[in-house]
Amino acid sequence: MCISKNTLDVIPWLDHGIQKIIKNFSIFNWTPWSSHGVTQKVTYEIKKVCVIGAGVMGSGIATLIANSSYKVVLLDIIAKDSDDPNKIVKTAKENLHKQKPPPLSFPDKANFITIGNLEYDLDLIKECDLVIEVIVEKLEIKHQLYNKIIPYLKEDAIIASNTSTLPLKRLKENLSDNIKSRFVITHFFNPPR
Repeated sequence: MCISKNTLDVIPWLDHGIQKIIKNFSIFNWTPWSSHGVTQKVTYEIKKVCVIGAGVMGSGIATLIANSSYKVVLLDIIAKDSDDPNKIVKTAKENLHKQKPPPLSFPDKANFITIGNLEYDLDLIKECDLVIEVIVEKLEIKHQLYNKIIPYLKEDAIIASNTSTLPLKRLKENLSDNIKSRFVITHFFNPPR
């Protein structure tokens, strides 16, 4: 997707649009406040995405990406009331087949989603080019999560927050300059479809 100050390429087909966004994730000099420090277009190919948080938004974002045939890792915390450490993400994935209208373009698109938890499956993050955090809107909890996942990030992976209320500056507090340079906000509408 090409975006500049003079043009906006609007893509009518959602799956096609998501594929283009993921394939050509670019940062542009759009406005002074959204591109602070950006002096040139940066293109980065994304092959695999991790979504952390399997609630309504997180599972919806994972589904949106899986619908475009991209591999997605969906992680969440371990349920306290279950012996199954993946109960939360299993339930979220199973519910994709029950929703009306169904968020999956085809039932087999669920096969693009790998599930796990934030205790035993952090190694799955190492394969991901983009990590999208979709957890509770509490800064302290987000910072704890970032500290937990940063050791598992690829050296060039982009980390994104789906926050709608917290400023980027606050989210990036106490992060290394390297991580700050790869940190963005990506806010999806509800439901993400």
